Amino acid sequence: MKKNYYNILKYKIFKNLFNLDNSPCLYFLTKKDEQSINRKNLNKLSLNLASHFIDKFPKDKYILVCMDPSIEFVVTLIGSIYSKITIVPIPVPRSKTEITRIKNIINELNIKTVITTPKYKKYFVDNNSLLNLDSIFSFDDELITDIKDNIINQENVFYELEKKTLNKEYKEVVVQYTSGTTNIPKGVKITSFNILKNYEELDKKWRFDTNKNFLTWLPIFHDMGLFSIIYCFLISGMKTYLMTPQEFIKNPINWLKLISEKKIYISGGPPFAYEMCTKILNENNNFDFDLSNWKLAFCGADYVSHQLLEEFRTSTNKYKLNKNSVFATYGMAEATLFILGEPFWENIAFDKKNIRTFSEGCYFSEKSLTNLLIYNNSSKKIVKEKEEGEILICGDNLTKEYISQKLDTIHINGKEWFKTGDIGFIDKNCLFISGRIKNLIKIYGRNLFSNDIINVLANEFKDIHFSKSLIFKANELSNSIVVIIELNKKISSYEKDFLISLKENIKNVLFKEFGLSVENLIIVSRGSLPKTTSGKLQQIRIKELYKKGLLTNE
Repeated sequence: MKKNYYNILKYKIFKNLFNLDNSPCLYFLTKKDEQSINRKNLNKLSLNLASHFIDKFPKDKYILVCMDPSIEFVVTLIGSIYSKITIVPIPVPRSKTEITRIKNIINELNIKTVITTPKYKKYFVDNNSLLNLDSIFSFDDELITDIKDNIINQENVFYELEKKTLNKEYKEVVVQYTSGTTNIPKGVKITSFNILKNYEELDKKWRFDTNKNFLTWLPIFHDMGLFSIIYCFLISGMKTYLMTPQEFIKNPINWLKLISEKKIYISGGPPFAYEMCTKILNENNNFDFDLSNWKLAFCGADYVSHQLLEEFRTSTNKYKLNKNSVFATYGMAEATLFILGEPFWENIAFDKKNIRTFSEGCYFSEKSLTNLLIYNNSSKKIVKEKEEGEILICGDNLTKEYISQKLDTIHINGKEWFKTGDIGFIDKNCLFISGRIKNLIKIYGRNLFSNDIINVLANEFKDIHFSKSLIFKANELSNSIVVIIELNKKISSYEKDFLISLKENIKNVLFKEFGLSVENLIIVSRGSLPKTTSGKLQQIRIKELYKKGLLTNE
């Protein structure tokens, strides 16, 4: 008999909230206070919200969700599962260009409803002439009134909801939009089956334990925040602490402070988070931290520099953080997040660096991989260990399709493999990411990855940030490059002579280290370049601006 993975997911969540102890299980942390909710009340609110969804939006297939990490978001997530409504998490809009992105998502999925918080409701009301939504709800009006109602028997309400939704079509739990670094954002269909299989892989590698806990400040519209923490909390029953991305950005060291105070077991983020904390710790290394309980300090969502993680390991050594607990991961929305990456559970001597790349190796404990291979697109063959090629993946956590198009796949040895667009190689038990195919620069017969070049510049010049620079060929026939750099500060805060000297020094380093000649070097102020929802550069947009002559030195 075919398994119903939606029911498996739904019952796992209900069981954890209904049967486990009724102590606080979910916390929302701010600089000033701490909110918490126990399992019984979390389930009650979620059941009430699910009933509200069914009554108010009986025909809605998708619902737009715009929230920071919060208890309200988790309630919305559980309520959507109980009521068979697919959520579409989006970032908090902060510019006019983002309203265009939201409108495109609404049109693609024919969305009629958004659920948000009082903080962001006004934005949707003010812009609804463009968005054309039928309903804009937040936790300060109709929803909160219904949610305050008491539920006497949660089991009865749960099974009543099940009857009401029995014949309702429900394929995707979430539609997760990619960030659009090198492409237009695509809606990834994530099913109950994908979520459960992603959890199984993470549980096997990361060793979840109901006596341990999570902490996250990661955006909930991004796969790393949603699938590494939030869904794992719901399925595992582990206690979880939430804080907003804004709280982290205001004071990055507060992340480590909370990890110490709450004895956090699992928490992580992108490379810039570790970079910001390392910088603070190097300037003031006299904090009263104990990071010994932090066993899984994962780093991913972008190119992970080995040097960066080594510097973080060194700066946190005095705070009892085991260096083996800090590790690089490899994942993407199409895989419901997880592909590779785990800590060393035993203190073993193992080198995660490789002279061929600046990236940190993503460690895997298996003797051989069954869900990943390296493929040479020219020879049409699977390559041997240490040979470079495109990374192909398969597995049960891999989505079948996007909203508007199929995955780019290839059939090899009777299996369908997803072409990630990433280049890498395997050496011993590590996957090393060389870079994106679209970031490969071919000059004088040499293959150079722009991320390796930028890494050298970022290490050489303190005013250059690795993730805020872009390098590409001037044109297909050229052997010179264009360099676009967003500085860490406003241009006006630098002396004119310093900027002139910086440009000359950059050109000299590029020629000395890589033999590269620069056709154009553009330096702009902090915050000038367009970014994706996950904070990465919008590479296509930046190249378009440059070609149109709209990107110049300030």
